[in-house]
Amino acid sequence: HEEADALGVGAGLGPAGCRLSPGRGGEAEWRCRGLGAAVAPVDLTAALLSGLVRGVEARVGQAVDHAVLTVPADWGPSRHAAVLRAARAAGLPDALRLLQEPVAAALAHGLGAGLDGELALVVDIGGGTTDVSLVQAFAGALELLGTIGDAALGGNDVDAALAARLFPEAGRGDPAAQSAAERAKITLSAGPGGPVAAESGQVAAACMLSDLQAVLPPFFAALAALLEEFGTQHGIGWAMEPRVAAERAVASLGEGGGEDPAQALGRSGAAPPSPGPPPQATHAAWGLPPPRRVTRVLCVGQATEMLGVHAFLALLTGVRPSVGMPPAHAVAAGAAVYAGMLLGSVPELEIVEGPFAAAPHGRTSGF
Repeated sequence: HEEADALGVGAGLGPAGCRLSPGRGGEAEWRCRGLGAAVAPVDLTAALLSGLVRGVEARVGQAVDHAVLTVPADWGPSRHAAVLRAARAAGLPDALRLLQEPVAAALAHGLGAGLDGELALVVDIGGGTTDVSLVQAFAGALELLGTIGDAALGGNDVDAALAARLFPEAGRGDPAAQSAAERAKITLSAGPGGPVAAESGQVAAACMLSDLQAVLPPFFAALAALLEEFGTQHGIGWAMEPRVAAERAVASLGEGGGEDPAQALGRSGAAPPSPGPPPQATHAAWGLPPPRRVTRVLCVGQATEMLGVHAFLALLTGVRPSVGMPPAHAVAAGAAVYAGMLLGSVPELEIVEGPFAAAPHGRTSGF
């Protein structure tokens, strides 16, 4: 990455047999041996969006004339422009809106609907990336206070480590071994127990809870480091030091298959965060100096359902993660809510991304 807002260029970023490299005009493009040609990421995105649009139109029986597309919170103007180019190439009309993913998640969880003063920590863990954001609701508005991300941390890291443990003879990054490890991880996370049968080709292995527990520490250590940095940047008062919360969450996995977030809170000895001003207080009452106290924890991305993640976040913040919305659906559901706002079928809510925060809060958000 030559600049924060540039598309990444380098080896090892794409599917097998493909390489992302500089193309004509300095723009990135995929060079795929199987295709025998170079393809621009914008064209790949356009093909994906085109398929989605055609599927929606076939299902509802009418043309799509408006669209809300969600993007990571830390994306800048050049990436936004690339998404819009792809959307228009896919046949989407000019009536497009981009919505930041943590704000979409907050909308999906009802943040801002009569919940003035809520301060939500939005944790988005995907297969290969992790993003953490802070969203505040006040006076009928949602404000994105800040975001941080790790483009090399996600559920795939756990899958790879578990695959290496279960199938040591398989090559690093072997797709069959990694898929088998992922299935075992999901099964153990859904209902801890064991052993879980994991099969890679002709090789079978029994995956125990202890196997998953053994490969989790590096993932949680990296997640804790990311949250510690984020907390320092934004003056967040954690209920427990991130590193300690990570160690406690992993250790609890050996105590009967993982600790429920409520039990984790009850046994932690950590004081829960201050609730802050009452809901009816004006947003000015929340213009307090740090430490900020998290009042909601929202999980986004399928990997947040991995064993230990909810317990870690509960210990860290003193707040049980909200579970009303499936993590894999939260961003899409929030985009639908925002679309309803634009069409007038959902009550309006102001969304603030910039230094408007300086006026009511005496601080700027950095966007």
